[in-house]
Amino acid sequence: MNKQALIYGAACYLAAVCCSAYAQQQLLLSGVGPGASGGGVCSGGPTFVNRGTFVGASSSTTISPPLPASLVNGNLLIAFGRFSFTNLSTVSLSGTGWTSFLTINQGTSFATMFAYYIVDGAQGQPTFNWTASNAVNAGIVQYTGNAASAPIGNTSSNTAVTANTTVSTAAITTTCADSLAVNFIFSDAALASTPSGFTLETNGLFATYAIAYHLDDKAIATSGASSGAISESIASTTWTDALIEIKAP
Repeated sequence: MNKQALIYGAACYLAAVCCSAYAQQQLLLSGVGPGASGGGVCSGGPTFVNRGTFVGASSSTTISPPLPASLVNGNLLIAFGRFSFTNLSTVSLSGTGWTSFLTINQGTSFATMFAYYIVDGAQGQPTFNWTASNAVNAGIVQYTGNAASAPIGNTSSNTAVTANTTVSTAAITTTCADSLAVNFIFSDAALASTPSGFTLETNGLFATYAIAYHLDDKAIATSGASSGAISESIASTTWTDALIEIKAP
């Protein structure tokens, strides 16, 4: 092989290496290909931490659910009260700093109220009050990675006042990126399935009045995106479902 051929071959090899490196750089910049970090992947948002003890009373006009353990300033607490044989006209909330954000009537059989508090070191238990004196259940869950103010975005809810075998609720549309769609279900002693794309966080039965609870959630990376409608199988029963957006910072 002569000297001219060697020089030509080396030049072709260097050109190929440069083209390959340029192509890999463009793949990375476009958010696809090995090592890419883009592509709309959720960079982080709210996540479930723990829950306090879920409590109930067979005959009471007030209930104050315990706070979860290991509270961290800035984390979000969501409390719920579930009241039997009543409607929301008889229900109220007390407790400094707690904000009611969603109330649901399941006919005249049950009423459900949700409230939130951002942990600041001064938090106390909320108290749900009502004028009747029938069974009531309540609890608090803790989330982290939430917005520091106005942490609740869009909500959706539905109920079944006659027994059926599917829990169904309209989707929510997120108001910011990296939101978490949180799905609460309460039913008469029947545990629901977990919908596709959601993660089960906790479920079980209250000791009082055999009410079943089910909590699952789903991260949504893009603002303006749909959570997808809720459709979960359940043994034939009545139920209340609440779909809640927790916003990221």
